[in-house]
Amino acid sequence: MPLDPAQRIDLWKAAVNAVTKALSIVHHGSMLNERYLHHYLSRLLQESHPLLDLAGPTGDIKLHPEWPTFKKATGIEGGRYKGDRKVYQPDDVTGKEGAIDFALGDYDRPEIGIELLLKVGWDGDEVAFDFLKLLDGRNKSFKSVIGWSVLMRKAEKLSLAGRKQNIYEGMKKALQAAKTMLAACPCPLDRRCVFIVSEIAKQDRRHWYWDSEKEDFVPTEGTPPVLTAGTQES
Repeated sequence: MPLDPAQRIDLWKAAVNAVTKALSIVHHGSMLNERYLHHYLSRLLQESHPLLDLAGPTGDIKLHPEWPTFKKATGIEGGRYKGDRKVYQPDDVTGKEGAIDFALGDYDRPEIGIELLLKVGWDGDEVAFDFLKLLDGRNKSFKSVIGWSVLMRKAEKLSLAGRKQNIYEGMKKALQAAKTMLAACPCPLDRRCVFIVSEIAKQDRRHWYWDSEKEDFVPTEGTPPVLTAGTQES
């Protein structure tokens, strides 16, 4: 059964609030990997909502880690992807499912998808694959998606020149690559897409967010406005 409007708003608020809180993570040297971020966000998602009570009714489970975009056994018929060494593209014939880090809602039709990435350096192919899965029109149940990529910089402070420009160009290239591959099954116009890239150095941080009106990535030192507005369903 699809979520009712109140449930939809509550789940979206839970997702937005969790990511907003997670933006404050600090630099822990080379210790952190992506799994730390996954576990941390999972805890934040469940702070105010019992989304993963395995001792309760199946229908009450609303948080699905590593959700498959395609799985015959459960009737999920979304995107399938094929690639080599992190370079993936849609393939409905021989492709395999793409795993969404967190899907929120009913298992067979989750309405929110969240993809996370944590790296020391920029990996445009992995970022493009995250965009690809979140934008894919074949993943029909998604009403809202969040893609958050975190770069843990080794430097004391972030670059204000060359490297900053390179990251900016990399974001745009990755997003455009995903959109180009989805020409036959584009993202639905009513799907809400929140894309953020965070650069975290030892002494400062910078967030980039996708501004759909400007059709551009915009830098900010504070909380990206895409997370502070639009928590109500229109």
